[in-house]
Amino acid sequence: MIKILDKKNCTGCCACVDICAKSAITLQTDNEGFWYPSINESLCVNCGLCNKVCPVENIPKAKQENFEKPACFAGINKNLYVRFDSTSGGLFSALADRTFREGGLVGGAITDEDFNATQVLIDKKSDLEKLRSSKYYQSNASGFYKSVKAALLSGKKVLVCGMPCQMAALRNFLGKDYENLIIVDLICLCIPSPKVFKKYIEDVGEKYGSPVVATKAKCKELGWRKLTQLFILEDGRHIYQPHDENPFQFFYMNTKTSCRPSCYDCKFKGFPRIADITIGDFWGGKNNHVYTKEFKKEFDNDLGTSVVIVNSQKGLDYLNACRSSLKIKEIPFETVLPGNVALLHSIPSSTINREEFYENLDKHTFTELFNIYNKKNLSGKQRLKKILKRYYGLFKHYKFNVFSYFRLIVFNGFVKTFFSDKNLIIPLKKSICRFANKKNINLNGGDLIIGTKRVKGSNLETRFIVEGSGKVDVKGKVSVGYGADIEVFDGGHLEMGYCWSNINNEIICANSIKIGNYVGMGRNVCIRDNNGGHFINRPFYKDSRPVMIEDKAWICSNVTIMPGVTIGEGAIVGENSFVTENVPPYTMVSGNPAKIVDTDVLYKM
Repeated sequence: MIKILDKKNCTGCCACVDICAKSAITLQTDNEGFWYPSINESLCVNCGLCNKVCPVENIPKAKQENFEKPACFAGINKNLYVRFDSTSGGLFSALADRTFREGGLVGGAITDEDFNATQVLIDKKSDLEKLRSSKYYQSNASGFYKSVKAALLSGKKVLVCGMPCQMAALRNFLGKDYENLIIVDLICLCIPSPKVFKKYIEDVGEKYGSPVVATKAKCKELGWRKLTQLFILEDGRHIYQPHDENPFQFFYMNTKTSCRPSCYDCKFKGFPRIADITIGDFWGGKNNHVYTKEFKKEFDNDLGTSVVIVNSQKGLDYLNACRSSLKIKEIPFETVLPGNVALLHSIPSSTINREEFYENLDKHTFTELFNIYNKKNLSGKQRLKKILKRYYGLFKHYKFNVFSYFRLIVFNGFVKTFFSDKNLIIPLKKSICRFANKKNINLNGGDLIIGTKRVKGSNLETRFIVEGSGKVDVKGKVSVGYGADIEVFDGGHLEMGYCWSNINNEIICANSIKIGNYVGMGRNVCIRDNNGGHFINRPFYKDSRPVMIEDKAWICSNVTIMPGVTIGEGAIVGENSFVTENVPPYTMVSGNPAKIVDTDVLYKM
């Protein structure tokens, strides 16, 4: 009879539930959101099968039979759509495609509308998108092991993918290797709590006033390395949270608090491994001799690169059979480890009081929890590092130019500039800034950097002028490129999220212009909400009308956006377009006047 005396000795794999012929084992979820087996002793016959399948009590023999030093590869899926939609480089999809072509079944984790994750087998390639992408919280594998064994006994080819502890449990459950089975495990840091993730999802919905209906980890739209969590809201909006703005990842990757207790002493690290193939991210790095400029251009592109660790001859044969779908390069084993320490080492203990955290989880919103523990988690050394980073950033801009520091102090004040962490107006060399009332420049979300240059030494002038009662709201870090001309007239209101403008951009605001987060503007873009006080004898003509450019719109070079236009979220406006009408979200428009040329478009910035 299996007994959990210490929660660190249970991975929540659920194999004991599947193996029990008397249905004596059920799962009970604790206050942290993790499930553990509960034994109905009146039904239990003490057969000991639950102990035999437990991966913690019995490390599978396959670990001793696999390669001591595996073959390693970096690779990407040749299908760009698949790679874009995948967590890393799309290797799992290529492996799965091969199984489907052979009439087999593929196993992995899916989520339902309530964000419950479960391990399932699928027999249709059309369902593969449900398995694709990591879930980043624990999946329930009850029933999965029975399904896999039944499929294998029927003679079908089966490929399964899961956490190392789940795949070890599968080995034990099956009791032997099957020629028609390929086991794939993931490079796993730890397994976060489903309860914590759901609390996080709930908080995002409340914050934006619309429930979350779908989410995706490591969304590539802002780049793979930003580790962005995408949320799709019921009202259609897309919300992007990069790693450094993500409170869930703070409790998962930074403090290590939301992880299952067994992860602090994981039994499935090191080599040889239990699976035939192990997949994860190939992060490369400056000191990695494989990660050359040529490699980065060929395999990275900030779109995701997979590392493939082949642990058995069967795994190697299977990977070779999938090569037609892959672009792949063999790499030394030693180059994989620096970016994937989770292959060898368990996570350290939580850096905050774990018991207190889970008590507070039921009392506070997720944002409140983050605000409480983010401050507590900062050591004196980290605070000093944060201050020095700010000084270094200013020095990079100004070097030893005393006049530039004087201008910085004039716009922000001495104390705010050097002795606070508040956001700043940062005028760079050759920038002209005229603000009628500095109180109308609100830096709520980031610095306003004026006159950034790609060509050092350029004398191209940048202008940022706010007249009379004109108002500017900065809601994220804003970078204004050299040669720009931004003018906010008396009574005008310019709002800018986290965005950047290129060389020679022009923004003329007399009414209202709102530019969302992650908006990119090419060269010579012109945005106007007014016609300069000129009137035309046409019905319903208005001299000025608000302009809205929603989050993650891409405005290409030489585009002109006229008064009254809304550019929808994620839309792309092609080069030289003249935009006079609204552009729907996630469409591509081009021409004069701009017309829709494509729909359902996603892109990486």
